[in-house]
Amino acid sequence: MVRFLKWVGVVLGVLLLLFTGIAIWGNAGSSLELIAEKVPPARATDVDHALSQPFALSLVNPYLKWRSRDGTRAGFSMAASRRGVVQYALQHGVADLETRAPIDANTRFRIASMTKPITATAAMILVERGDIGLDDPVANYIPAFAAAQVWDEKDGKAVPLDRPVTIEHVLTFTAGIGSSGDSASSLDMLWLETMAPLSSAATLEERANAMAALPLYNQPGEAWHYGLSLSIMARIIEVASGQPYEDFLQAEIFEPLGMTSTGFMPPPDERNGIATLYSRDVGGDLTIRDDPAYDIKGRVNGDGHLVSTLPDYTRFALMLWNKGSYQGTQLLSEASVAAMTTPYIDEGVLAEFNIEGLGWGYGLAIVLDADKTPMPDKSGDFFWSGVNGTHFWISPRDETVFVYMTQYRATPIDGSPPRGAEIPFVVQAVVNKSL
Repeated sequence: MVRFLKWVGVVLGVLLLLFTGIAIWGNAGSSLELIAEKVPPARATDVDHALSQPFALSLVNPYLKWRSRDGTRAGFSMAASRRGVVQYALQHGVADLETRAPIDANTRFRIASMTKPITATAAMILVERGDIGLDDPVANYIPAFAAAQVWDEKDGKAVPLDRPVTIEHVLTFTAGIGSSGDSASSLDMLWLETMAPLSSAATLEERANAMAALPLYNQPGEAWHYGLSLSIMARIIEVASGQPYEDFLQAEIFEPLGMTSTGFMPPPDERNGIATLYSRDVGGDLTIRDDPAYDIKGRVNGDGHLVSTLPDYTRFALMLWNKGSYQGTQLLSEASVAAMTTPYIDEGVLAEFNIEGLGWGYGLAIVLDADKTPMPDKSGDFFWSGVNGTHFWISPRDETVFVYMTQYRATPIDGSPPRGAEIPFVVQAVVNKSL
């Protein structure tokens, strides 16, 4: 049934593309040239190749024009690569509705949880060097975890752990770390009330210690639970490397990959070029979501808070696709990328959204059974998204990389699924058929 619905969605998307292609024509040639200049091929031997269905791909631009003109989104930036080469790119709409500043190749987006794969990559750099081990207890680096306990729902109290929380538990989201999202239980509420005030006003060390003092959701390794695990990982990286997490990312990932516009949210006077974040008001119109206050303590986060550009993140994604290497820089070994994209968890991933067929590696979702997922995918694909509408997808079988940026955070007003949530998947389906 899911597969049937998936293809119905793709067909409807293509029909929309055809309709809007007739109504509002456009092309993305200049965007491709600009992005290709900023994102050289992953390997020196990579070359362009002919598109299989260039006509279908040419309809993406008018489709997105329609979705911005109807107020669904303010704008879009995306690129698709095959065999290490950017084959398609497009920027459309505005970074800010008031100034009408257009989205271009340099526009920075708040990528939220697309920070997580970067944190997992940082962890694997230290694993390769022998500075940390996947089986190491977290308490070796964050002593407060030595006293961690787990919540016993049956007895309604916290009880001792039956095994230590390890680094691999953190990376696979099986450490029992909660989140600061919507609350549904007394334990959710406890985590929310404790962590929400610290999300932008506490250091990684302070947040890690606060989480260690809260009851965990499950015994280590027993269940997948989406939460703040990778901020714990970021603190471990600080301790193991002896330098602030922000500095580690800059020296070990951003500079080697040429990600010159990626970093944590800067102070207000340095935010020119960052797309304004929107949500929807009760009348259905786009409204500014927030302009985050600047706090030097809370700006660094292992789970989110990075801002990046389409070219920068495409470089990072191409590195993962190319088994750890980009433009001659071997950031990770092939074995480390294989470890990151191995599904250690084969159930429960995004189950709260009634999504099946997904597993979890280190900071990445992995498609286990494409027949069960609602996305246009193939088994073995891996990906992740951000709450602000950003999304990236890597298909080893198709040799494709897709990166999609926008600036929209859904609210209950959008309904479920949120209005416009299908946009990246409609585009992805057409891209997959055209490359």
